[in-house]
Amino acid sequence: MIVIEVEQRGARLDVELRGVNDLAERYYRGQRGGGPLHPLEAMRLMHDGAVLGGASLVMPDDELAFDRVRATAPVREKATLDVWYTAGGSAAQKAKRLSVSRATLYLHWKAALAYFRGRLHEKGFKL
Repeated sequence: MIVIEVEQRGARLDVELRGVNDLAERYYRGQRGGGPLHPLEAMRLMHDGAVLGGASLVMPDDELAFDRVRATAPVREKATLDVWYTAGGSAAQKAKRLSVSRATLYLHWKAALAYFRGRLHEKGFKL
């Protein structure tokens, strides 16, 4: 019972990070109408001759900005979000993948979101 309370407390986001968290979830889940493929992966497949569904591969502006921030993000922030949003398993398993404690994983996750939020604000996106 206590472990569950600690885990819930660790994953609680500050209000100002909820918008960037929602954007990150959309970005990593690939909810762009074109399916679960990352746009760069879809372009690679099409270049190799694959025929994909008729959906548009146009990425919304906020996701495109997120993608550009991700491309230049520091390694820790990028790795933390990549593991947080794409790797399955528990928080303990994700922390192990990053070689940090579970408590540190939550701190890194929030710090990475704050970094992305700041960079997106610089680009004119108010989340």
